[in-house]
Amino acid sequence: MTDIHEDVMNYAKVGCWDKVTREIEEFDLRRGSTYAPKPVCVFGIFGYLILNDLENATLFWKRLPLEYKSDENINQVRGVVAALTENDVAKAHQLLAAEWNPEVTVAVTSLQSSLRTRTMKLLPSAYSVIRAAKAESLLGVTKEELTLLASQASWEYDTETDAYKFKQIEEVNAIEGANGVEAVEAVAKHALFLEQFANPR
Repeated sequence: MTDIHEDVMNYAKVGCWDKVTREIEEFDLRRGSTYAPKPVCVFGIFGYLILNDLENATLFWKRLPLEYKSDENINQVRGVVAALTENDVAKAHQLLAAEWNPEVTVAVTSLQSSLRTRTMKLLPSAYSVIRAAKAESLLGVTKEELTLLASQASWEYDTETDAYKFKQIEEVNAIEGANGVEAVEAVAKHALFLEQFANPR
């Protein structure tokens, strides 16, 4: 493999995904029409997803030549991109739980953790009550793992309905400092996101 492959792998192993994507971007600028090796491109797509940059993950895949898009590993991570584009977090977790090339295990594990952390923060805003089974699918965890995560997050569990209750959290960060039209736009965007999150297409 090339030096960029070694550099990208080293950055990935220590969780420096911003450096992974930057290294690949700089490689592309230096080499022009020459693409990074296929394994590196797989890490590039994963890197953007882990950094919550779905747009660049999609654009990166679109720029790849056809022979790259037929690569099994690239095609596999493309499925995750497609699921997240459809706001289907549960499907993304199902795809990540499948069998992957051992070389990309560190990327798969990192994305699972990243998605889980973001979803944990969003659930109390998207739902007032959520069934345990639904939470398990959105977080990609087992019932036992959910019990632990919910306990750590101080979620209220209702044994009769097998569901978790949340106190609705007002997303003030998005509108803090905004007023008038800006505030209305911020609230509208947040409401649209929550609707998409709770009801994936």
